Amino acid sequence: MRLLLAEDDAMIGAAVRDRLHGQGFAVDWVRDGRAADAALAGDVYDLLLLDLGLPGREGLAVLKALRGRGSTLPVVIVTARDAVDDRVAGLDAGADDYVVKPFDLKELEARLRAVLRRRAGSASSVIEHGRLSLDLAAGVRLAARAARASGPHPLARPAGGASLRLGRGGRQQRRRGAHPLAAPEARSGPDP
Repeated sequence: MRLLLAEDDAMIGAAVRDRLHGQGFAVDWVRDGRAADAALAGDVYDLLLLDLGLPGREGLAVLKALRGRGSTLPVVIVTARDAVDDRVAGLDAGADDYVVKPFDLKELEARLRAVLRRRAGSASSVIEHGRLSLDLAAGVRLAARAARASGPHPLARPAGGASLRLGRGGRQQRRRGAHPLAAPEARSGPDP
């Protein structure tokens, strides 16, 4: 997932960027409204974290311009503006969620997961495809543990280029070749 973080406060921006990087997100960080507009012109993001008090161009103006172009990009406003009128204005302008500073990073992560789930058309944190299921909430915790642990990630491909796949009945099957989550055309060798 690639996120755009539009935040002018260096301490908050660095903390959010580092935390989300640790959770497996790719984060581009801009510090003013004009830079946010320029970055959003490329339409390459899965979510926007937007501060309202940006220099150069207010965050609310960035949001209105984004929605004016017909973009459905999920937007989570993260701001110190806590008045009810500010929250209503942000949500009515097209924000998907509104988080007031100061906030807990764990809560921000949960809100991002919720917005992304709704974007994907699901209210559950579990994504299923065939016999494969992924719990985003558990996966995030797993990624956090793996980042702190020494040694390879527990889901990394075993040595020797072999990969694991789930077969009928949930049994693991060893296979040599490309990573099991790679696109079918990128896999090497015949299917077992």
